Amino acid sequence: MVKYWVKHTSRLIVWICGLFFATMGILGQIPIMPQYALQMMIVLYIFIFASLIMFVSGLEKPPSKNE
Repeated sequence: MVKYWVKHTSRLIVWICGLFFATMGILGQIPIMPQYALQMMIVLYIFIFASLIMFVSGLEKPPSKNE
């Protein structure tokens, strides 16, 4: 049950952060916000950690054909 919640929470974080970074990149707001640099780095590290959880959870062994 915990694995389910961790996997889906990390998927939600990746979606939200991905949309945030894409929107800010398209609007051109990322390079001109030095006052928010620390907050952006924190969000980036959370995004990287959630992406790592998604990657590791995607490495599950596929079911065998005999079962």
